[in-house]
Amino acid sequence: MWRIAEEKVRTAATQLGAEGLHHWAGDVAALGDLIVVVALASPRLVRNQIKDAAYEFERASRAPGDRALEGQARRLYRESSQLLSQSAVSVGRSDAAAVLGFLLALVQAVEAARIWHQAQDHRAQAEASGRADRLLREAVEVSAGASAARDYRPRPKRTATHLAVGPRKAAAPEERPMAGVVQEAIPEPARAVLADPAWPSLRARVAAVERAGEDPVDVLVTLEAEGVDVVRVGG
Repeated sequence: MWRIAEEKVRTAATQLGAEGLHHWAGDVAALGDLIVVVALASPRLVRNQIKDAAYEFERASRAPGDRALEGQARRLYRESSQLLSQSAVSVGRSDAAAVLGFLLALVQAVEAARIWHQAQDHRAQAEASGRADRLLREAVEVSAGASAARDYRPRPKRTATHLAVGPRKAAAPEERPMAGVVQEAIPEPARAVLADPAWPSLRARVAAVERAGEDPVDVLVTLEAEGVDVVRVGG
């Protein structure tokens, strides 16, 4: 279900506005309808982020222009919506990892809508698209973390003894996925941490530590050694 919808959304994203700039309003409206359906059919682990994204994108989907639904991109978005609606019986049963590719395609489509709004000087709609984009990327991060937690093989547990030698050079921001940082630092509880609803907040805190020039692996190792509940750190 998700793979078929992913192919349709990727194709639609590349064709968004192909009928002409003045027809994009209909494409974006159909995309907004799709995100609402996705929020209902998505796994519980990422449902809140996608619901929030649908709420934010609702304003982006209200743009001046031809909103007729006969275009190619609009048809593909509508087909995807119908596919997911017909599969509502599986709501809550899908693995977050299974929807990862679809969410990446959805991010691509929302980004295309944001760029179009900017080109048309639709400032409010462009900002709404940007907020929806960030929420969907958060859902992508959660899905990626769930996938990593499902597939990873525990590594030997690290200790904090190396801290006495001096801090290591931190990786450049965004150079490595935060899910991988958690797996390296605290391999035993990594699965539970990545699947916890608080993971998005913790991921943001860990990324902030890395941007500040510290090694987040060292920080997490130290916190665990001190008995700190790592998940609650993100709360």
